[in-house]
Amino acid sequence: MFIQTARQIAQEAHRGQTYDGEPFFDKHTQGVVRIVELAAPSPDYVKAAYLHDVVEDSEMRLSELHSFDFSDQVISAVAALTRLPTHIESYSDYIHHLCSGSLEHKKIARLVKWADLTFNFANCLHNPEFQILLPRYQDALTRIIPLLIEDHK
Repeated sequence: MFIQTARQIAQEAHRGQTYDGEPFFDKHTQGVVRIVELAAPSPDYVKAAYLHDVVEDSEMRLSELHSFDFSDQVISAVAALTRLPTHIESYSDYIHHLCSGSLEHKKIARLVKWADLTFNFANCLHNPEFQILLPRYQDALTRIIPLLIEDHK
């Protein structure tokens, strides 16, 4: 499955959403993808980066991604990245779950989450109303970065 398909799905899923006053896809999704592209060892990482918020922030269901013939690695990575409002787990437990395991989809998910957190962290630095989230992002980054180093040795 082509990266362009993942891009189109994300663009449509985030239509009308905003991030810091700008279109969500243009600002956040593309920002995360740019970071992932710098570090991604395969196209599956870029596909997961495009799709990382699709299930969480739109009407798209994880099961629908199967109809686009994405690899099991990409779909499993998106599943690991997805934290729905109906989930009972805390954010800390979500990060712990993301950090556990060494299967390929977890490696993809961790790299994408690192890019997501890095982008959000940078955005918070210049946006006072979001600075309350900095400790949360810092904690998650501190937990994920050592695993990324191991994942990509």
